[in-house]
Amino acid sequence: SNPLISVSNNGDMEIRSFIIEHFTQETQSPLLKTENDGVLRLVDVILSSDKRVKEIDGNIIPTETSVKTTPFLEAHGKLVVLTDVVFEPSQFINSNAILLVGTDGATNHQLISQGSTFNVNPGEKNFLDSNQFTTIFKNSAFNGVKATTKVNNPSTSNKRNAVQQETCGWTSASVNIVDGVGYFESTTFKDLGDGALKINSGGIVTLKEDVQLYGNNPPDSKLGRNIICSGNASSNAQLFAYSSSFKDVGTDGNSGAISLNKWILADKDTCQITGSVGDGKTLLFTPQIQSIKATGNEKKTGIDIEISGNSLFKCGKLYLQVSIKPKSDSNEDVITTKQYKLEEHATVWDRDTSVSASIGEDDLVKKGNKLIVSVLVQADDSSLQDAEIVAGGSKISEVEGFTKGGLSTGALIGIIIAAVAVVVIVIIVIICCVYCQKKKALENDVGYQEKKKRAKYHDPGAVPMDENRW
Repeated sequence: SNPLISVSNNGDMEIRSFIIEHFTQETQSPLLKTENDGVLRLVDVILSSDKRVKEIDGNIIPTETSVKTTPFLEAHGKLVVLTDVVFEPSQFINSNAILLVGTDGATNHQLISQGSTFNVNPGEKNFLDSNQFTTIFKNSAFNGVKATTKVNNPSTSNKRNAVQQETCGWTSASVNIVDGVGYFESTTFKDLGDGALKINSGGIVTLKEDVQLYGNNPPDSKLGRNIICSGNASSNAQLFAYSSSFKDVGTDGNSGAISLNKWILADKDTCQITGSVGDGKTLLFTPQIQSIKATGNEKKTGIDIEISGNSLFKCGKLYLQVSIKPKSDSNEDVITTKQYKLEEHATVWDRDTSVSASIGEDDLVKKGNKLIVSVLVQADDSSLQDAEIVAGGSKISEVEGFTKGGLSTGALIGIIIAAVAVVVIVIIVIICCVYCQKKKALENDVGYQEKKKRAKYHDPGAVPMDENRW
């Protein structure tokens, strides 16, 4: 079958105020297609995968949703203009919703979007794939939605973007740009579980200051997916963006405050980043430390560490640094340090606000050494730098209770209780001994014996009969 509408050669077509439904039958053709120098303009148009029925009262309602295997729009031509166009949520298998493939370089192929809305369902492929095209988006929005159709298809059984807890990496995006230009102004990327943008080799993307990216993370995960920037040895990828474009999600579900976490996955060798977003030391996320406490463990075989803060994600970027100062009689001038990857020593790490870790005794962590523990973060240049701290917080802690020959708190309490018990017993023994000695001394006293004899009579003052002189 052929496309519903095909514009080729020098054709120029405008469609205004229509609802255009995708094919209900299986097909190998896109719904709309341009070729050669063809120009297609859509104004106030809704593109939908739903079949609609007109009721008796004149209302038009969607009655059926089916999975699509070909794009809404496939463009090879000169120009596509989308003005106030809405792409309704649709489920695609092995297909993009919009496919742009130029043949004469990006300057000869353009897509311009003004005031359009792109509702994006998670899919196997990018929602919009652009190769050798110049794409311009103004006052537009890419909004992620949950899949409305459950597809029983082996190729979708494995999610292409399962969260990688160790690296926090991902490979897909809703908009993919290769060997072309992407210009975004007053445009929003929101709730896109597959990620927002991917800039490949030869891709040049500009995000103006009024662009907003927020909530772009998989369901039930706080690990963001805003931008992938990765070229190759012969052709770099380029990104210009402002730090202020990256937002937290507000309490109302819309954009909130500027986020410290940019969630940009960039290849430092093949991606060139400019603009204020490139000034940060970490493009992926920025951990913040509220407090850290380090103590000798119960058995004195190492140290236990408790960390609290924000954005403490398991992305292989956090390290513990243990430092030891030389003794006063040492000739060394430098503090000896050693780094420990937090994932390898964490004992409890089930949230992004707190971590419990333990470091066993080794060549550095030894009883009797004065130890200091701090938190480092791996920057984009792979160097380890001091982690950010929450206002009023601390990222350094001296290790307590790990002195040489020291005793644990429990042992100290036991010793104190035992000592008190011994003292009490000694006091009781002394009292008993004093009492016994005093009693014995009284028994040997003659006056005391006479008093005992008189105590046998009713009258304590009476004298024995043999003492009366009648």
